[in-house]
Amino acid sequence: MFNRGARPSEPRAKTQPPGTGLRVVVVEADGDITERLVVTCPEFDLDQVNHVDDAIKGALGPTIVVLGPDASNSATLDRVEELRDLCPSSELTVVVAVSKINTALLRRALRAGISDVVDLNEAGDLEGALRRVASRAAQRLVSTSASGRRGRVIAVFSPKGGVGTTSVAINIAARRGSVPN
Repeated sequence: MFNRGARPSEPRAKTQPPGTGLRVVVVEADGDITERLVVTCPEFDLDQVNHVDDAIKGALGPTIVVLGPDASNSATLDRVEELRDLCPSSELTVVVAVSKINTALLRRALRAGISDVVDLNEAGDLEGALRRVASRAAQRLVSTSASGRRGRVIAVFSPKGGVGTTSVAINIAARRGSVPN
């Protein structure tokens, strides 16, 4: 991986709150998308890798992964879906950039939890999508850190029906909702 961000002498517009540590990693072999984003989105620090696993290995914090056309195959989308199943609370956002959008790709991307699918031939489509998902990711980070509270899951289970698990679950939810921690 190598850093392809803006040069230090260039002024940088801050679209994300300081300290969020948001990374943008482009998964492609030829570097065309990375070069395009360096010019059109100087506010982001960009890295380029050849495989989605390389992008995810370095994803210690919030990361946006842009999958280029050569990386937007079924095996890669399967891998993204598998990672989402293993770690649903990960701070990983994925955008797929392709030359031609079709229904099968959109359906597959939806199942994999992809945030956006963009057409590389449409001017500004990729850049707009990147800024949108970065803004949403930054807002999630700020709201999570500002509140200091994270969600909590409580499971109420019984292997036999009719013992009152629904009543217990509703009472727990009602009580937890009305009394602050």
